[in-house]
Amino acid sequence: MRTRNRAVLILLHCFLGEAIARAERPPDFQCGGNAREEPAVTVNLLREAEGEIQVSWRFNTRESLWGYAFPNLPEIARYRSWLESVKDTPKQELDESWEGYALEQRIEEFVRTRRLGILRPMNCLESALLATQISRTGAESLREFVGYVLRSEVPSETKIYFLSGPNVNPPRDNLIKPMIRQDLESGWWLYAIIHNHTGPHPAAAPSASDAQYGMFWVEDGAQRFIVVNGIEAFDVSGAELKQFLHAAKRDGT
Repeated sequence: MRTRNRAVLILLHCFLGEAIARAERPPDFQCGGNAREEPAVTVNLLREAEGEIQVSWRFNTRESLWGYAFPNLPEIARYRSWLESVKDTPKQELDESWEGYALEQRIEEFVRTRRLGILRPMNCLESALLATQISRTGAESLREFVGYVLRSEVPSETKIYFLSGPNVNPPRDNLIKPMIRQDLESGWWLYAIIHNHTGPHPAAAPSASDAQYGMFWVEDGAQRFIVVNGIEAFDVSGAELKQFLHAAKRDGT
């Protein structure tokens, strides 16, 4: 009995060790450079339990993070291939919550016609974060993440808090909120909140609840709110996000 229990403990230890290693593996922030130039990343695993992960990554800032030249990420390629395979399939055959996608499409059309923010290709940083999410959840998953991107000038560093959970919505930010506020008091500034919409027919636009959440962080200094869908990114300033929220409420979007 003791031998069997010891074997179980060994297997459990190995499983947990592998899970922690996966959680601590940072995204591919190489961003078009060579391996020797890849920034060293400091990893802080804040929480991992029952399909949930909360982790921070800190590294020296490279301007290529914000550019569109980055390595071919297999997770993004796999996701785009799956999107192509289902593009002609009726939404209701793909997911019972297809009406939610219809609402997202109306919001995206609202964004395009009102010309709030910009729609652009995903940059290196956004692609790396989405690839991390896809590697955790699979290409067909609806599960969402949120990334809080902070920057400092001296030294020139970037810090990202990444939250992803077992459900569609990301975990609550109760754990990382005081950490971010402490960072802000220490001289960091909140560059952007990055969020994803995936699944079939994803909209590169925030929902009303996304916009409300983004406004909470805009009041704490967030400069941008960004929604990525695996193809493009909706990038809006704090001021424009407020306009979007007011107009969407008025129009019943």
